[in-house]
Amino acid sequence: MLGSKCSRFVKRVVMRPTPSTQSFSFGLVGAPFTAELGNAEAHYKLGLMYHQGRGVEKNKWKNLYHMEEAAVRGHPNARYHLGSRELENGNTERARKHWIITATLGCDHSIAMLMEMFKVGFVSKEDLASVLRAHQPAI
Repeated sequence: MLGSKCSRFVKRVVMRPTPSTQSFSFGLVGAPFTAELGNAEAHYKLGLMYHQGRGVEKNKWKNLYHMEEAAVRGHPNARYHLGSRELENGNTERARKHWIITATLGCDHSIAMLMEMFKVGFVSKEDLASVLRAHQPAI
């Protein structure tokens, strides 16, 4: 019963139309200020903006900087993003480490990526088992 109420609430919030300038003004005005104060979410949002080129010019170095800052401050999505970037660069060991950390924080996408890496042989059975044990209490 509670799950259906929650999903209806999320749909209502997500589907509410908002002007793009309203939702974007925080990204351009508020995020740099709060990032300077060390806010992990602000660093993550700035990293996404530089990655996508939304409101700013695309810049992979600024993207990387803000994602690393957010990851150091404990933002699981930023660390997942870093793991994906490492995999794209062919550094499977670093990608594996990033995803192990985010999986223990409750990130389901990291579990899926670690499962795929296990199938190919980049993750040991013992590592996968310990990550799955750590993932359960986090969710």
